[in-house]
Amino acid sequence: MPGIGRCFCTGQIDTAGFAARIGAFQASLALPEQCLGGDDREPDAMNRLIRCFSRLLALCAWLLAGQALADAGNAVVTITEGPAQILRGVNRSPAAVGVRMRAGDILMVDAAGFLRIETDDGLRVDLGPGARALWLPKPSPNAAQRLLYLQSGLIKVSSPIPRGATPSAFSTPMVDVDQATVVVLAQEAEKLWVFAETGGVKGHERAAAPGGEASLSLKPGECLSRAGDKKTAPSPRPPPEFISRLPRPFLDTLPARYAELAKRDTVLKPGPAVAYEDIQGWLQAEPALRRDLMSRWRPRARDAAFKAALVANMNRHPEWERVLFPERFRPQSAAGQQPVSPARSSQ
Repeated sequence: MPGIGRCFCTGQIDTAGFAARIGAFQASLALPEQCLGGDDREPDAMNRLIRCFSRLLALCAWLLAGQALADAGNAVVTITEGPAQILRGVNRSPAAVGVRMRAGDILMVDAAGFLRIETDDGLRVDLGPGARALWLPKPSPNAAQRLLYLQSGLIKVSSPIPRGATPSAFSTPMVDVDQATVVVLAQEAEKLWVFAETGGVKGHERAAAPGGEASLSLKPGECLSRAGDKKTAPSPRPPPEFISRLPRPFLDTLPARYAELAKRDTVLKPGPAVAYEDIQGWLQAEPALRRDLMSRWRPRARDAAFKAALVANMNRHPEWERVLFPERFRPQSAAGQQPVSPARSSQ
């Protein structure tokens, strides 16, 4: 239920609207009277009871999922230095101190920028030059909610001790970081660095990592470097090449500002609609991400320049062919003849 997700992720719950949604949800389930009505001796009485119980369980699961998003959604931008933007819906807007993050927001930090996000339970996320990150991405089936997906750039995640409700696990195209206290990571097209600044790091190198899949386990102070196609052991300290990439705020200890700024609730001013170039990396990302993000950008396909860029790069995101050219997939008039895409018929 997208509306509920947005409500929870703003950290501000409209109780009246929430109650109304609960009522509508219960009505749609056809609860007690419809479920329990009729003579218990009827053959299908037990089936009705089972359906009723299943629907009640679904309602409970829905409420718990919403609360989990609420717990993970109290995140505020507390520091911005240099150009940084938030892509929300189809618009890109300047990131401003006091803006509350929402699930699905995409963060873009300039080559000379820095941005910090803090949560109400003490988690801090620093995004450095060139960072591109998706906040609270939609989890895969049977998978836990992850904090973000870092497409590229620099990130530092500092988790509180003891841990709060906000998930601290995150992913990049090359690695899943599942457990960490303070971890600094740099993701480039063909390079990866993971530095366990405080505490250890556990996770998994993904198939796209140089050398393929492997478990990830770092001791405090160790740094994993990946380039080329060989697996090498972690080094006891980060290499100079990695340290030279870190901006000054990554090296300094900056005071927490959540308590000061949480009440500000700055409104994100809608900016211009995204161009193809703004989101090219996401349009051409791994398939699971492309599918989840596709629906939000479908309205941009009405823009001639955006559509032309989609067509020119169709081989990088073939799922858009059905959106742009639905007539290619309609049943043919001849009986039994299947619709054939021009892209496939030319093979």
